[in-house]
Amino acid sequence: MEEKIFHRPAVAGLLEQFVEARLHSDHPDASKKDANVAWQLKLTGNYANPLYVTVNPVTGVKLAIQEGASRDATFVAFL
Repeated sequence: MEEKIFHRPAVAGLLEQFVEARLHSDHPDASKKDANVAWQLKLTGNYANPLYVTVNPVTGVKLAIQEGASRDATFVAFL
């Protein structure tokens, strides 16, 4: 998804408005993986991978969640 969708002009332009933060829930270190999965579940209530979340930077309120890979138009609508 990151290689195929994020670099397309319609998506890349919108992504410039966001600050990216990543949580790797597939970490090879089991203790880190478990902690990251727990945090992902607490934040989103979801185990999906990939999972994209937009959060208001001031209030911390989740604005939208996109589960799994998607096509351009779906991801643009999510953003």
